Amino acid sequence: MACRIISHRGLCRKHFWSLRKGENTIEAFREGLEALEKMGMKKSIEFDVRAAKDGVLVIHHNERLNWTTNVSGFVWDHTAEGLQKLDAGYRRKIPLLAEVLDTFKNEDVEFNIELKENGIIREVKQMIIDRGLEERTIISAFDEDDNDPRYKSPERFSKWSELPYAGTEVRFALLATERKIKRVSGEEAFVRRAIEYGASAVNPEHSAVTRGLVDAAHDAGLDVRAWVVNGKNEHREFERIGVDVVFSDNPFFLQ
Repeated sequence: MACRIISHRGLCRKHFWSLRKGENTIEAFREGLEALEKMGMKKSIEFDVRAAKDGVLVIHHNERLNWTTNVSGFVWDHTAEGLQKLDAGYRRKIPLLAEVLDTFKNEDVEFNIELKENGIIREVKQMIIDRGLEERTIISAFDEDDNDPRYKSPERFSKWSELPYAGTEVRFALLATERKIKRVSGEEAFVRRAIEYGASAVNPEHSAVTRGLVDAAHDAGLDVRAWVVNGKNEHREFERIGVDVVFSDNPFFLQ
């Protein structure tokens, strides 16, 4: 079975050895989609959503701005208008969620939306429904105890328990690190948790992927979507054991 590739934060690394730059921008998404199209694959992008100071939903991975922009501070300390004036790499700007959906809604693109904060899923869902993108979208999030330990805002952490607010209209997946899967008592328990929440997929960290996890998920009717895979050999191995999808910083890395 072919293991499909999703462009992770767009094409956010030009070379295997380079740092991510210009990620989660319209230009990066366009480059990722063009790469997938050249490879004969379904056009699919992944990106991260947060709320700006004024509540507008924007695309940005980290809570802090200094990692990818030309300023320091937190995303929620700036209005959406202010964020869009920043240099997000290569003189690109931080896009709004509405802008990304509207830019690609007529291009048969699949949207993989990671919620980086709690409290935003209802608005994200409504924006998807308003544009008729339910069948082309899957939402995901880490559990609150599995967010990046470098983050300084636990009150904002995403939560698995909010994912069912997507209802039956929009699919969702449980994101998990290797340590989280161990914390919930292993692969089968992780799959059971996904079933209990009503998920359609599990998104495990690449280091946590095993044949046992893949088989348990498939037996439960769930897809397995591994992150982040940038090596050809790992991609081939995941394809061999039945992983459905991998997220990659640059689809060309896996050619």
